[in-house]
Amino acid sequence: MIHQELGGLQVSEKAEKMSVIEAVATVYGALERLTEDERQRVLRSAMALLGAGDLSTVQQVPLQKRAGPPPVTPVHAGTGLPTATPRVDIRTLRETKDPRSAVDMAVLTAYYLANAADEREHKDAIDKADIIKYFKQAGYPLPKSSPMTLVHTRNAGYFDSVGEGTYRLNPVGYNLAVHGLPRTAAKKGQKSARKPPRTGKKKSATKAVKAARQTGKAAKTSKKK
Repeated sequence: MIHQELGGLQVSEKAEKMSVIEAVATVYGALERLTEDERQRVLRSAMALLGAGDLSTVQQVPLQKRAGPPPVTPVHAGTGLPTATPRVDIRTLRETKDPRSAVDMAVLTAYYLANAADEREHKDAIDKADIIKYFKQAGYPLPKSSPMTLVHTRNAGYFDSVGEGTYRLNPVGYNLAVHGLPRTAAKKGQKSARKPPRTGKKKSATKAVKAARQTGKAAKTSKKK
C-alpha cells in the first residue's frame, strides 16, 4: 500500500481495481462531512496529484443531503404491473380475513395467488392442487373434496371457469376477498335472523281454547233440551 497526505486526509492506493460506483461512494462518504471550502481544497489536491489539470475544468455538482432509496412497488414478473397489495403470506392473509367456510378460503387462495404471491407462486387461475397446497400452508382444514370446493365457489358466483378443473377469481370474488372478509357481526347476524320456531306451548294453548269452546257449546245444547 502507498499512503499519501491529501488535504489533511490519508488516502490509500489499493492494488485491487475499484469500480466507478464504489469510487464515487468512497469519495462522497469522505466529502460529506466536510465544509464547502474543505471539499474544494481536497478536490483540487486530488486533481493535482492525478495530473488532471485545474479543478475549474471539471463541472461542479453541489453535494446534497443523502436521501434514502425510493420506495419500491412490488410488481409481477409476468405482467410488469404493480401488485394490488403488499406481499403477505397465505397464513397471515387467512388470519386477517378469518374465512368461515371452504368457499371463503378458496376465494382467498385465488386472491393470494393472483395479487399477493411472489413471482414464483403467482397464478391467475387455480385448481384442486392449489386448494390442497395453500389450505395446508394457511393452517385451514382441508375440504372433503377439493374439486367440489372449486365447483361450489364457482356456483356461489366467485369464480369463473377457464378450463377443465381450473378457475379464475372474478370481480365478485375479488370484492369478497378485499371488502367482504372478515365477515362482520352484522352480516353474520343477517343469516341467522330467522323467525323463531313455534313452541309446543302455543299449540297446547290453541287446543285448550278449542276444547273450551266445544265444551261451552255442548253445555248450551244440553240446557235447551
